[in-house]
Amino acid sequence: MFEWLWHILAGYQWIITDICCRGKIMNLLFREQIPFYKEVVHGEGVSVAIPQNEYLHFCEAAEMECIPYTVGELCGLPKWIRFIRQRPGIPAGLLVLLFWCLYSQNLIWNFEITGNTDTPDSEITELLTELGCGIGDWHPGIDFDTLHARFRAESDSIAWISVYMNGTTADVQVRESKKPDVVKETEGVYANVIASEAGEVVIAEVKEGESAVGVGDVVMPGELLISGVIQMRKEDQYRLEYASGRVLAKVACPISVEITLEQEEKVYTGQEKREKTIKIFKKNINLFRNAGIPYTTYDTICRMEEVCLFDRWTIPVTVSTTTYREYTMETKTISPKEAADLAMKTLREKMNEAIGEGELLSQSISITQTEDAYRIDCLLYCLKDIGKTVEFTAHADNTGES
Repeated sequence: MFEWLWHILAGYQWIITDICCRGKIMNLLFREQIPFYKEVVHGEGVSVAIPQNEYLHFCEAAEMECIPYTVGELCGLPKWIRFIRQRPGIPAGLLVLLFWCLYSQNLIWNFEITGNTDTPDSEITELLTELGCGIGDWHPGIDFDTLHARFRAESDSIAWISVYMNGTTADVQVRESKKPDVVKETEGVYANVIASEAGEVVIAEVKEGESAVGVGDVVMPGELLISGVIQMRKEDQYRLEYASGRVLAKVACPISVEITLEQEEKVYTGQEKREKTIKIFKKNINLFRNAGIPYTTYDTICRMEEVCLFDRWTIPVTVSTTTYREYTMETKTISPKEAADLAMKTLREKMNEAIGEGELLSQSISITQTEDAYRIDCLLYCLKDIGKTVEFTAHADNTGES
């Protein structure tokens, strides 16, 4: 049942002869009691596989009977042993690989982070790396209780963290801090609310402090809206607060867009250069020579990929590819319709940027078309919160505070 396995372990030698000598070869094998593994007929020849330890016996018998033959390939385990003995670097490399696999089981390969919504994963892993718990670090030497305490002391956005090892993966569970609406850094720090841009006040809502403007007032940038200095009944006493609130104003936003009929267009030449960098744990290996970029104008495209075995297991190997793609600038003439479409598209983008989180109240548009350009002038009126908090420091002297 396991005869085929024995032939592979012991090794077998192929003997090749002409088809006309097949009978002589078979008679010799049976007479000398030399077993053969298999026989293959191909064209004008025939190949017979005999055990490797019977090879010398066969050669002596074939020479005595003057049977012509050629020696074929040696197969099985002896072939691989001979191959490895001639290349000592292979077993040495396998030993190094085995040692590295055993050693790397105690290294951090990647992170799995849960519980965060506002804090990005990159911010958490960056701070963990600074504290000695990063990819490639020796995790048996990490005091996780100390790590947790130091992380909470360093981070303003994370209130609680737990890191535990699951094989080579660091499972990180966090709970984020609840941020108050108004953050007062230290005692003695107060604030005013001033206008960030010009406008007509529509609504003034004060949470803390005292309003300095009323509905219908026109304010300029930098003008005081909500004061953090509140005058008391006695003229020489006042109270300091961290002013906060919302001041909605009608703001004018002029926008102009001009598109010329002659446009500069980026045209790629098809020439590009790639540079690859492999990062294994914390070691970067450059697979290129620093010969410079041979192009005058080019786009730079960076792509980073994590290596996954069988599309399932992530290993701490990252391949970064930087592509430099050459282009030239060419002048082309567009039609008036194309210029109008491009102008409207650009206008919409600028309008969205100008309105931001505000509300559009009205708009007026003026279009001017010449032989060389298409121009749109637009005036928007938006309802926006123009309040900007500006902090200041003060002592408690001459105040009505107890």
